[in-house]
Amino acid sequence: MSKIVFLDVDGTLINYEAKLPASAAKAVDQARANGHKVYICTGCSKAEILQRNLCDLDGMIGGNGAYVEDNGHVVMHQGLSKEDVKNIVDFGTNNAAIPLLLSKRTPKKIIGIEIQDEAVDLARRNVEMNDLNDQIEVVHGDIKDVIKELPKAQLIVCNPPFFKVGENSNLNDNEYLTIARHEIKIDLEGIISAAAYLLDNKGRFAIVHRPDRMIDILNIMQKYDIEPKRIRFVYPKMNRDSHVLLVEGMYKGKKGLKIEPPLYAHNDDGSYSNEVRRMFGEKIDE
Repeated sequence: MSKIVFLDVDGTLINYEAKLPASAAKAVDQARANGHKVYICTGCSKAEILQRNLCDLDGMIGGNGAYVEDNGHVVMHQGLSKEDVKNIVDFGTNNAAIPLLLSKRTPKKIIGIEIQDEAVDLARRNVEMNDLNDQIEVVHGDIKDVIKELPKAQLIVCNPPFFKVGENSNLNDNEYLTIARHEIKIDLEGIISAAAYLLDNKGRFAIVHRPDRMIDILNIMQKYDIEPKRIRFVYPKMNRDSHVLLVEGMYKGKKGLKIEPPLYAHNDDGSYSNEVRRMFGEKIDE
């Protein structure tokens, strides 16, 4: 009797270096030769799967069920309508770098919140120079106050101040840099509680931080009903300690945490890795 086999991708079909072991390829080929159907079932999009060097398969279920393909034919591709998709909000947008990057990936409305006058002025000039005033709005104010005036968001992103303020804090003489780097105007719990307030049901919260704050982040997220769903460690290059942590959670989401493959920012010669270059929109031929 023929069977249908569903396989996860990262950490199952391929290893955490994004390489397909010969043993996995052989097992898939043998299963198909014996008359079985082999599909991948993944949260990755079709575009992300194309970046992975996989063996021949019978199809895929991707995008957490939003995309289904069988023998090269698209059976279903169900994206979100404009009515279903709500605002993206960037907490602590600074010079609007994240909204500018996100604008290359989505036509959705993006709101950046920033408390510092100097950063707000720079962010608005950056948005105007890129002719994105219709898509990106920079709001000047305290996150805790601004969220009360905003509609619910489907996605909140945040690159917050990394450092706690204490007796041993090495504060910069420059107030602008001190506020950007240290939890002076808002702390980690303030950010996460604000995200929980603003997120729509099943909305997502994505934060970049230091690995040594991981336990704090996960505990506080769960305290405010944001269930951690994905974690990824970023390394400056191979054989170095991780220096950046990426965490994504879902408001009122079910339990289930995935550790993503490591992200290496640079090659040994100091140049950006191909994955980082792709993130910036480059087309890489490998």
